[in-house]
Amino acid sequence: MSLTGSALDRAEVCPASCALPAARSTSPYATRGRVLHRFFERLQTVDRDTALADIESEDERLICEAVDLDGLPLDGIATEVTFAFDPATGSARELGRGLERDYSSASATEIVGTIDLVAFDPETRTAYVGDYKTGHRFVTPAAKSRQIHLAAVCAAIVYGAEHVEAEVIRLRDKELPWVSHATFDAFDLGLLGVELAQIRTRVDAVAAALTAGEIPDVSEGEHCRYCPSQHVCPAKVSLALQLGAAAMPLSVSRTVGELTAPVAGEAYHRLVAIEGLCKLVRQQLESLALSRPIPLGDGRYLGPTTSRGRESLDADAVHGRMLVLYGQEIADLAAPSSRAALKKTVATALRHAKEAGLIPTVAPAERALYEDLRLAGGLHRKPARTVPGEYSAAECRTDGCSEQAMSEGGTCDLCALDAEEVARDYSEAAGGGE
Repeated sequence: MSLTGSALDRAEVCPASCALPAARSTSPYATRGRVLHRFFERLQTVDRDTALADIESEDERLICEAVDLDGLPLDGIATEVTFAFDPATGSARELGRGLERDYSSASATEIVGTIDLVAFDPETRTAYVGDYKTGHRFVTPAAKSRQIHLAAVCAAIVYGAEHVEAEVIRLRDKELPWVSHATFDAFDLGLLGVELAQIRTRVDAVAAALTAGEIPDVSEGEHCRYCPSQHVCPAKVSLALQLGAAAMPLSVSRTVGELTAPVAGEAYHRLVAIEGLCKLVRQQLESLALSRPIPLGDGRYLGPTTSRGRESLDADAVHGRMLVLYGQEIADLAAPSSRAALKKTVATALRHAKEAGLIPTVAPAERALYEDLRLAGGLHRKPARTVPGEYSAAECRTDGCSEQAMSEGGTCDLCALDAEEVARDYSEAAGGGE
């Protein structure tokens, strides 16, 4: 069983979290991480401005713009390097680069992990490892991050480094980058290797107990929030069962009203745990609903729905159009203090235009303005997305069928199966003809 570097900090507190079966997921922050990797790869062959111009998403481009390149050893830097460390032998190796977290080539005894940036200076025998964080969760400083420790130990062994300079860089929207730096010498690296081996041993012990049919001890805390094994964690399962047999709301309300100070702290911790559990259950149900709609009763379903993309206004286009329509004073009133406030300032400017007698009413003028901007390319709508949502089932779209559809404007279960069979028969017939 491979142990990943990103799970080491959690494994140190709760080894069971890395021995229990995991449910993998992704997030917008993981996507941003991949954008950063491509950005650094482009910097090996083009300048910064060109690399930024290649990024289509404005939000992702802003994240990359926040990266301070002055202190990075960009000459010869490697991106998204995957290392494997074997505590049993004290050896390490590079599994590859740009593997997209594919650890299938690692052995069962190795600890594996991917680091965003790696560089090595043979003259000073110094390696550099850097990792970027783009989410809103707490970020462990470089000196204490087990993920950084793994990368540092591996870089020292693989490249023969005597010192390792390490950084964790947190990038958040509309915030200055936060950088945590640490330096490890040969003594530090040797000690870190021993500590990583001890974590590996504890996780292996829990895995062996699970194989023997034992229920593992778990340690609940802040680390539970991002644990991929919550769905099989003994503590979480027990809590879910308690929720299923909970008292009626009136009894619960009366009990909460009788909480005393000594009990309130524990009640709060249980509340946080329940909220985390509810979020996990919602994610699993919505993931299921995207592939197979869930009947909710009374003709309601939880299944795939279409979410319209948000509209994005161009401030310069807005100002130019309002300048033509209403003059300088009204156009200047539409200048926003931030991009998010643009629609609000447009409405304010149009209200002043009404007071000045330039328009009879605000709403029609606002609709006409936005339609002009759409035609002129000053208003863009992001692509629609398929998201889980509730809806009332309509009739199946198949001619002659009056059953309820599985999804909005879709087909019922039986017609969907018929369509699958027809497609399969056609495919088999086509294959047989060849």
